[in-house]
Amino acid sequence: MSIPQAWLHTPKVETRSELIIQRRLNSIPDPSFDLDGDGAVGAHDLVLASKFDCDKDGKLNSQERENALKAISQGYANQFVWGCESSGLNRSFRLVQKRGKVIIDEDFGKVRETYPDLPVDNKKSTKSRLENKRKDEAKEEAKKNEKRLNTVTNMELSLDNFLCKENYVERPAYSSVREKREIEKKNARVRAGLSYEPKDLKDNDIAFSYNQNPQNISFSDMKSTRRTELVNQLNNTADYTHQTFYEKIEKEKQYIGTEGRHLKDAINERRKYDVGHFERTFGNYALGIHGKELPKYEENTQELLKHDPMVTRSQSQNYDNPFTSYNKEHHKIEPKKDEITKKPTQILHDKIDIDNKNKLNSKFSTYHSNFMPHSARSQETYQERLKLIKGNNGEKKQFRFLSNYDITPPITQRLLFKNYSPGSKFKSITSTGFSK
Repeated sequence: MSIPQAWLHTPKVETRSELIIQRRLNSIPDPSFDLDGDGAVGAHDLVLASKFDCDKDGKLNSQERENALKAISQGYANQFVWGCESSGLNRSFRLVQKRGKVIIDEDFGKVRETYPDLPVDNKKSTKSRLENKRKDEAKEEAKKNEKRLNTVTNMELSLDNFLCKENYVERPAYSSVREKREIEKKNARVRAGLSYEPKDLKDNDIAFSYNQNPQNISFSDMKSTRRTELVNQLNNTADYTHQTFYEKIEKEKQYIGTEGRHLKDAINERRKYDVGHFERTFGNYALGIHGKELPKYEENTQELLKHDPMVTRSQSQNYDNPFTSYNKEHHKIEPKKDEITKKPTQILHDKIDIDNKNKLNSKFSTYHSNFMPHSARSQETYQERLKLIKGNNGEKKQFRFLSNYDITPPITQRLLFKNYSPGSKFKSITSTGFSK
């Protein structure tokens, strides 16, 4: 197996650190690129020098540098537009093309070359020439009136001409407002018990005195001395009288603590506070129109009684009831009265009318009986007729027309016969046909 020859030579860069260092050095331009001679290689120098670096070695030899300087002197740099890559606050002016001319640095003078020249005239061709002409005319006019101008411009007026003689004071107490404020501040300090002039704290030097015989020689000595004094104080104030357990209990029982607060008093106090708060917050409410109280009826009875609506009412004012004309043309509007029914258990039990043979039991009204099953109604009619027969003849008689009808269950018959008020268990009897 043969090794390629390209692998046998020693590499120029052996480590990554060396590669990074080499790249960093390559990014730094050579000092020979400094064409303007300011001691640093700028962006313009780098662009122009790289154009004349023929051997691409990153340096300019004497011949290449001479060619570059010669080209720059002949206007080679004007072929480029500089500053297009800048941004931010320090960016250059915009680059605009107007009538075939490239506008750089907001110089629109090049656009003038695209227009024809103005026709020849005796008037001034430019604004500056016109201004110069007017300036010369003003100078000639000033020379003619030089004497009059000197008398006006060289006039000196005294300060007395600008002062008011009425309120003039020869020796004022204050020469300025600032001086007056300073004097008032000093007088205020004197009234407050301070010195007339404030003393600077930096001028006060701290006085140190040396004690030859200090009370405590060291910090530890001071702590031990204080500890000894505290122990002596406790020993002097200690009570060494013996107190038994029962004596302690009796002493605790005799202790009268602070009287607690009652709940009733706390509630009353809170109620008074709330009532006062509500009166202050919501008591001063505005009455009537625009916060003014409306007039009372008692205060205006005389005027109201004198008022005759038929006399004072005009044709434009009509206060009649709007339903009056409607009732005259159509029909009378009456308020609707809904029939209020009662529950079967709320109806009073009246006496049975014997003459009315078809009347049902009194505990079921006609309204409720309409919603009862047909069999229950027939059975109740049958029981009522049996009572009439027993009262008249004393014997039981069967009716043929009842034998063809469905008879209710025996337990329901017994409940109906005993005048038992049906409840929720017997919905089949008193059901109205409607669900809850």
